[in-house]
Amino acid sequence: GIGTLLIGACIDEAKKLGYKKIITEVSITAKPFFIRKGFVITEPILCDISGMKIKYYQMEYYLD
Repeated sequence: GIGTLLIGACIDEAKKLGYKKIITEVSITAKPFFIRKGFVITEPILCDISGMKIKYYQMEYYLD
């Protein structure tokens, strides 16, 4: 779908620019999508917003 096309475009552009990796922060819902695309979790993050705990993840994708 569209997410796959967007990730592909980002990866292609990052490679053209000579980047070594992509770093992103994703929701718990988006995590499986990013894992399927080759991203790895580098840090789970727990954020407190007005007393509500929100979990999200910092993830990285290493470019070759």
